[in-house]
Amino acid sequence: MIREKVKLSKFIRGSIAFLVLLITVLSPLFSQTNTVSADESTPTYANGEYEIPYTIYHETNDEVSMADGYYTKTAKVVIKDGEIKVQVEYDPFITEFKVNGTPVTILSQDSSKVIAEFSVDSLADIVESEIHVVVPMINYDHWYTVRFDFDDSSIPPAPVEVPEETTPIADGKYTFDYQVLKDNADEPSSLGNYLSKPAKLVVEGQKQYVIVTLSSSNFITAFKTEVNGQLVDAEILEEDTANNTRTLKFQIDDIGKTIHTSLSMSYGMTHTVRFVPNKNTVTVDNSTETPEEETPAVKDGKYTFDYQVLKDNADEPSSLGKYLSKPAKLVVENQKQYMIVTLSSSNFITAFKTELDGQLVDAEILEEDTANNTRTLKFQIDDINKTINTSLSMSYGMTHTVRIVPNANTLTVDDSTETPDEGEGENPGTTPGEGEGENPGTTPGEGEGENPGTTPGEGEGENP
Repeated sequence: MIREKVKLSKFIRGSIAFLVLLITVLSPLFSQTNTVSADESTPTYANGEYEIPYTIYHETNDEVSMADGYYTKTAKVVIKDGEIKVQVEYDPFITEFKVNGTPVTILSQDSSKVIAEFSVDSLADIVESEIHVVVPMINYDHWYTVRFDFDDSSIPPAPVEVPEETTPIADGKYTFDYQVLKDNADEPSSLGNYLSKPAKLVVEGQKQYVIVTLSSSNFITAFKTEVNGQLVDAEILEEDTANNTRTLKFQIDDIGKTIHTSLSMSYGMTHTVRFVPNKNTVTVDNSTETPEEETPAVKDGKYTFDYQVLKDNADEPSSLGKYLSKPAKLVVENQKQYMIVTLSSSNFITAFKTELDGQLVDAEILEEDTANNTRTLKFQIDDINKTINTSLSMSYGMTHTVRIVPNANTLTVDDSTETPDEGEGENPGTTPGEGEGENPGTTPGEGEGENPGTTPGEGEGENP
């Protein structure tokens, strides 16, 4: 009985060896000769799952390879958004399988079959592969290079997207809503709080321009938008320093496209945001802009008026305002306007400059009273209705910038007559410390009053 089993085992091994040899010799005689070619253009396919036939060819000859018999037909193809994955089933004698040099992913395996998956760029191209065939019972171990040819004729092409026809926006003026989003997330950016809504759209010669107004504009030192791939500075249409606003105009490619925007801030950082117009909110701007009524010119003469002294970068009162007398005086000579104020504790203010025609100019000193520590200044202004940028240099080495904001509504003709000081009063004399009044002398800490001396910290009063 044992001898019979041994004889049978030898017979099976011999039969398998003979079969392999026979296939090797006769395979070319029975193979179909096909010309393998790839399509000139790479097609795009519709998303879905498909079953398609395929053929495995010899490495160099356009003949069906022996390996074709080790694979189960057909292949399963999964296509999603242009990504193509192929699943094939084959005999476990193929122990290793590579496609374009990359090992395939084994999805399942048992004693009778292996299911593997791999990605390809196109089913229209020939896919080169390597297989490792191992038959232990006949001591067979060999690598082969083969070529897969997939038949993609049954896979429908991807639908062709027809671009939506857009009607050009006619020349004119419009308004629209928009969002300001972060550069790297679809979330609102806090910088959107600085931009007015709705925005304006101006179409001129089929070119589109957006107009927005910045609030707290002193914080935004530069505003650039992307045009034709380049960041371009927005045009400044109007700047209102009193209200701290700036109106900008910039060209856009199309109201339906996102506008990449760069904002440089006064604290040294630059932020990128996305300005996203809502095309569906574009509405014809029927508002009529009425020109501002011209303020009647102030006649030559002398006036008084109230004003505020605000910080340079915030609409808050500056502590430096307490050094300036109120009300101020306005002198108009030949339609030129001059403001006159008196500084208290003037020893602390070494220089006083105001902006005129874009330049800081030293104020003219009309009178200096060292006994009372005051200085009366006169400086030209553009207009009583405009903010006056002012620079004060201090005795302790710092320079501060403030904004003098006149209140034109308080302008009143100055009917007062100035008479020279006689006898007693607020000017007790020229000798320091003699007499009574607000001028106690120039010696630090002596006497009482608002001017206790020239040395900070001695005496009482507003000058510590």
